[in-house]
Amino acid sequence: MTAEFVHPASPGQREMWFAERLRQGPPVSNINLVLRRRGPTDAAQLRSAFAALVARHESLRTTLREGLEGPEQVVHTAPGEVPLHEADLSGLPPAEREPALERLQGQDAREAFDLSRWPLLRLRLVHLDEDEHALVLIAHRAMVDGVSLQVISAEIAELYSAAVAGQEPKLPPLRLQYVDYTAWKAGQLAGPEARESVAWWRESFAGIPVLGLMRGRPRPTGLATGADRTEHWEPGFRQRLDELGRRSGTSLFMTALAGYAVLLSRYSGVEDVAVGAPMSDRPSRDLGRVVGNFANLVGLRVDLSGDPTFTELLARVRTSTLGSLSHQAIPFEQVVEAVRPERAPEDDPLCQAALSLVQVDNGVAEHRSPDFWTDRYEFSNGSARHDVFLVLNERPDGWLSVTLEWRVGLLPDETSGALLGQLRTLLEAAADAPGTRLSHLPLLTRAQEAEAQSLVDQVGEAPAADTLLAGRVLGPWEATRAVLAPGETVVLDGPGWSAWLARRWAADGIRLLRSWAPSATERPVLAGPWQDAPGAPRAPLGRPLPGVRVRVLDGAGRPVPVAVPGELHVVVGDAAQRATGVLMRVLPDGQLEYVAPVRAPIRVRGYPVDPETVEAVLLDHAEVIAASVTVHDDLDDTYLEAYVSLQPDAQVTGADLHAYLARRLSPYELPVSVMVLADPTLGEDGSLVDDRLPAAFDGLVAPVPVPPRTEVERQLATIWAAVLGHDEVGVTDNFFALGGDSFSSLQVVAGAAEAGLALSAVDVFSRQTIAELARGLTEGAAGGDVAEGAPVPAAVLRRLDPRPVLLAELDRPLDPAALAEWGPVRMEPAESAAGPVRLVGDGALLDDWTWTSLLASLATGAELPPAPAAMSLPVIPPKPSPAGEGPGLVGGAWSASQVDVPLDLDTARAVFGLAPVDLIVTALAAVLPGPSFVVEVSDADRVLAEVGSDHLNRPAGRWARDVRASVPAGAVGTDMIRSVKESLRAAARDDGGTAESPYVEVTMVPALPAGVRDIDDGTGALVAPLDVRARISAGSVEMVLRGLASHWPPDELRALADRAGAALRAVADAVAVLPGRVHTPSDFPEAGLSQDQLDRLLGRLSDTDR
Repeated sequence: MTAEFVHPASPGQREMWFAERLRQGPPVSNINLVLRRRGPTDAAQLRSAFAALVARHESLRTTLREGLEGPEQVVHTAPGEVPLHEADLSGLPPAEREPALERLQGQDAREAFDLSRWPLLRLRLVHLDEDEHALVLIAHRAMVDGVSLQVISAEIAELYSAAVAGQEPKLPPLRLQYVDYTAWKAGQLAGPEARESVAWWRESFAGIPVLGLMRGRPRPTGLATGADRTEHWEPGFRQRLDELGRRSGTSLFMTALAGYAVLLSRYSGVEDVAVGAPMSDRPSRDLGRVVGNFANLVGLRVDLSGDPTFTELLARVRTSTLGSLSHQAIPFEQVVEAVRPERAPEDDPLCQAALSLVQVDNGVAEHRSPDFWTDRYEFSNGSARHDVFLVLNERPDGWLSVTLEWRVGLLPDETSGALLGQLRTLLEAAADAPGTRLSHLPLLTRAQEAEAQSLVDQVGEAPAADTLLAGRVLGPWEATRAVLAPGETVVLDGPGWSAWLARRWAADGIRLLRSWAPSATERPVLAGPWQDAPGAPRAPLGRPLPGVRVRVLDGAGRPVPVAVPGELHVVVGDAAQRATGVLMRVLPDGQLEYVAPVRAPIRVRGYPVDPETVEAVLLDHAEVIAASVTVHDDLDDTYLEAYVSLQPDAQVTGADLHAYLARRLSPYELPVSVMVLADPTLGEDGSLVDDRLPAAFDGLVAPVPVPPRTEVERQLATIWAAVLGHDEVGVTDNFFALGGDSFSSLQVVAGAAEAGLALSAVDVFSRQTIAELARGLTEGAAGGDVAEGAPVPAAVLRRLDPRPVLLAELDRPLDPAALAEWGPVRMEPAESAAGPVRLVGDGALLDDWTWTSLLASLATGAELPPAPAAMSLPVIPPKPSPAGEGPGLVGGAWSASQVDVPLDLDTARAVFGLAPVDLIVTALAAVLPGPSFVVEVSDADRVLAEVGSDHLNRPAGRWARDVRASVPAGAVGTDMIRSVKESLRAAARDDGGTAESPYVEVTMVPALPAGVRDIDDGTGALVAPLDVRARISAGSVEMVLRGLASHWPPDELRALADRAGAALRAVADAVAVLPGRVHTPSDFPEAGLSQDQLDRLLGRLSDTDR
């Protein structure tokens, strides 16, 4: 399998590439399709059709690899044949064939892809009987999207049909490929409009809260599996939604988004909901026929505050959606980097919910062979891309197929399956009465409301009130002092009981009862034997006592569905119904769970916060008995403080618990501290006395970076500083607050690996400080210390730092002491005592000439030149990318060609005062199109040095000032040689020359001494459409031309290299036949003469000599 060219990964591919490194469960990035067909199906012809399809679409021949600047696409010319596996189920009984097909397709879909290995496509042809077949197609989303599946379906039908008929397929040629889109996208993102859009996202999406679907509960950890449910909504209902949209000036998508946001808000209690919408970024019709990953998740922010009517909400949704869509060109990963949302490590960034509206056509219907596929459907592999993902599929017959995909464990299973029905009920009510306020829109039908109430009305095993009096009544904080005996009855009073503690007491033979009394009644209304509720950190409160009726109601006084918070109302005896001021949720078994008081939102740094959620996370820790989180206002800010009581044998500290919270909560939810109370002061009711709590935080002060304390922390701090561009990093600083993102987390992992520290991207996300990472590394070291003391290898700094890094291998052994004075250079350990030795140089302090001089001395054993004074040398900033290409050009799609040309450099110097670079640029001027071009010469202060000087005798260091000159194109001759020489010298005098972006970059590289291999061979970044790297050796010049595929296809580049070599020979010939020294104005810079003035002056001098 040969690589034709390499190109930076697209933004969507970068996101997929990173997600694969975080994945801990089933592959979420597989896209799974089944195509059904009736009639004879020839497997050999189908293989041939797919071979033609792969040849037609570069994306189907592409893999990803890790490059120096991030993931890269590798497009292969002849990758081979995509395997087509076959399975024959026709021998099974008819009733068993479809289940067997489902097992096969699930098996294929659950297998992950390695993005670095081709193919990223998996095919299986299943024969159900002689005339019915199913093609199972699994692909990775890094290479395809939903529209691509339609393109593949249509083109395979045409290619197969044409192959069977012995005809040419009727497919229009592809004018563009996916890499063309990637290059265009990079240029778009480098422009001023993109910068304005990034600023819009940063401002418009600041302060987005995390969407916790079970308010008052911590998010479960380790969610890896998904489930889904599909309903089909009839055309009549679809028409009602369309009519509602027409009256409000909104589309079906906007109407669905509004209803979806209301549903999510009911569960989460959040009035500011962010929903991600996958959008296709195909800016031209030509790209509509191209297979590739053009999808981008666009954030949509829905404001539900103030309880508006549904009509008013639609107006808000229309405005916000149009705003997002007008800036949708920015890739989602860049939006996340700009907004930097505060979130827990396991939360999806920015949008935990998603919505998609799928239209069947998408512009490829003209390619579809009629009746070839009898059915086409996507299926799940048991994973979930988002917490909840709603997909509306518009069918040609007017029906809406509505699928909800969710992560298992976020909600009770019974609730997750009911969400679609609740959404439909809500939308029906909104369509009937769009003037209804959101709080009054129902989620349940009248019959369902009655069922919900009957679930709560079950008395079950609730004990009589006198039974509660027989037990020992304890509040959560009183448990810290309780000494219990097996067989004793204990009444767990109040909502804040740890489920861990209840489980432990129950295991010790203690009979546990629950009770809860609201202040509205001053007597227990809920009670029952303690029953464990999986996933609930608090013990449920039980059921209504005999003679008590309770109702959990929404804002309109209707019963709420299971798991949806609502205010608890109670009726005791014949008394009137009373509101308790407490939010509860009904669990699937009818028990009630405490959520939070009914109150205005508490905001920390503008984010809504429930202290009860923080308490629930603390209670979810096995060593915490009781927890209380208090709210404080200080210095015009609001913050939280947490207090806990621990098990007698607990080993954790308050700092440990704070770190534990940081792994489970968003940063804005974190209390400023967690204090362990050994002897808490309790009131008569057994609760904490707030005014006797110790002050955990005296005012808000700016944090001071905590310096590293161990060698591991010092290593990590060095890596973080290099990756994030900080001079100093504290061990308690948050990685993402310092500017970290998904890609830089992988750079940290790479740096740690080179330093002997085993980290994963998941570690960086879950342990977001150096202290936490170091603690995890130390705890995880088996049988000895973690490797310490090794510096961060420069090979990894090459990936981490914008400064260049120089790499070479030396065949002979080397004493490390030889480099004692050369701080910018060090030696990496050899694999064997005999070598070779890898040398690493800091390219910010050394240029190619200094590097080569040092290598020559090391190779021959000669005395080393004086080392450069590092502190006095400038750091060269990264080079800008070419205009219109954008930063994505680095490592961009290129091919290379080489040519070797004999060259008499001594004559060139003697006759014309020329440096080798003058000859190279003159040759290029003779073969490049156009009246002129801009050339950038690297290391100009070396390569344009005065005639006859030895470049290597200049002081060691970084003489890498680059110059740019506008050079006229034309035929080789004396005038052209003069013009090039003068253009380059003028640019060097004029502080670097023109500010225009270069079309050509020329780098002159000295010859390497024997026994040295240059690893840094220039195959990394391109900063111009054409790159020329010339290595000078005795009597010849070796030129390597690299060109962007978008400007120089491989064949054209090869031809250009041949022409450039011929032109260079012509330049050498022109120089060789000149009668004597030919001067130019730059030979006499102080005189300020033009060429004509100089020629006349030299002519008079010549006449005088005669």
